[in-house]
Amino acid sequence: MGKPTEMDPDDCVRLVVENNNWSAMHVSVECDGRHFRLGTVRSQETEAFLVKDWMLGSALKYRLRALPVAGGTEGILTRFVPVDLEGLTHLMLEPTIWLSTVVVR
Repeated sequence: MGKPTEMDPDDCVRLVVENNNWSAMHVSVECDGRHFRLGTVRSQETEAFLVKDWMLGSALKYRLRALPVAGGTEGILTRFVPVDLEGLTHLMLEPTIWLSTVVVR
């Protein structure tokens, strides 16, 4: 995983996904009815992603979705998250998926 300080934050939302779940998870962003896959985070690992400005368009908020690679219904769709181009968004996926949290710092 690249450290957040090593990523190019220009016109991007910096996102760190910490997967404490037992399943590898596909992570995507949903914004204004559009859906973009960001990547996969293996079980018990942490990955950093950039949500590009073209994914967000003119939106002021977006949602994050994480679904198990193996399929099934145990995924999560976050509440709306504000677009913050200067901060860091941290999604923590827990073993009990509905206890997962998202924090904007």
